[in-house]
Amino acid sequence: MRGVLDRWLVSGYVFQSVRRGLELFCTSPLVSYLPFIPAGVFSVPNIKSAKKDLRKSRAAAVRNRAQRSALRTAVKRAKLATAGADDRLSAVSLLDRAARKGLIHRNAAARQKSKLAKAANG
Repeated sequence: MRGVLDRWLVSGYVFQSVRRGLELFCTSPLVSYLPFIPAGVFSVPNIKSAKKDLRKSRAAAVRNRAQRSALRTAVKRAKLATAGADDRLSAVSLLDRAARKGLIHRNAAARQKSKLAKAANG
């Protein structure tokens, strides 16, 4: 039977206790101050495919966060009064790509592109 502190998942950081004692391994020193969380509150999957799904979803979340940040930065640059045509073009292409990949809704991309075009024309 597994111990109470066998595996935890806290804010994306996996804690594993070693059966030889309560020696905890942490992937980040930032969360080492967190108190113990009772077993059952967070769980790590046991099934191999579920573990892979968890890894894939975390990787996708990191990738989506970076792409969303780049998109927002490009749109902000394109909205500036000093923005050139190349800034607006890069923002539009990023909006199109984000809509195509499902990062944002296609109507949201169309709305933002329309606002950029309206600001550029007058």
